[in-house]
Amino acid sequence: GIADAGGSRFVFLESAQVIESLVTKVLVSVFGACGSAARLIVRGKNGAVVTKVWGHENIVAGASLGELYFGNRRSVLCEFTTSGTAVAGENEIETLVYELRYTQPNDPTGEPTVIKNTLSLKFVDDESLVMEIDPRVKIMCATQTAADMDKKIAELVKDGKRKEAMDLVTEKIALLKDVEQFDDERGIISLILRLAENMHNKLKDETVDKKLVSRGYEHQAYLLEEDDDQGFGLFD
Repeated sequence: GIADAGGSRFVFLESAQVIESLVTKVLVSVFGACGSAARLIVRGKNGAVVTKVWGHENIVAGASLGELYFGNRRSVLCEFTTSGTAVAGENEIETLVYELRYTQPNDPTGEPTVIKNTLSLKFVDDESLVMEIDPRVKIMCATQTAADMDKKIAELVKDGKRKEAMDLVTEKIALLKDVEQFDDERGIISLILRLAENMHNKLKDETVDKKLVSRGYEHQAYLLEEDDDQGFGLFD
């Protein structure tokens, strides 16, 4: 809550031994910041309606991205509906309007930088052209679904329902393995799978405090929703 309100980074400390390395990594990343309090706002156009921004409950407010870093790629998965009709004589229509707003790290109260653009849909007669889903979208769908599953797992563990939690973890790992073939050079899916399997081992070990396990799953959900490769690096 405090980290989100301040547009900063939240890190779950699994043990006191990791504090030194985490502080070092965070301090290094501070010098690479290029924007603060970043927010991506997406609106429908020409009859399109944004129905969900994964990982962000308030569609109107958009996606709160916190700090932006040089060389740090961020992704946001958005769902929307459209009428599916184009203007007569045209096969392309502007469907979404989006803007990225952020302040300079050294001037957090100054005027924000605003970058605006639009996304257009192209209408085609050949249905086969729209059947294949971009691998990046498949990965995003899988990781955001996994984030929702982690939240449920955290609640189940908190309620002492480890068996039900382990069943859901098995489903989550299978979901991620289905998209591992689409992993890019960053190896994020491989990293997420490694984290998932490590947490699964803790879940199976009944000597590990359930509060610690529950918080671990809550933090994994947070990282998946943020889709921040630097955040995963800090947690690894």
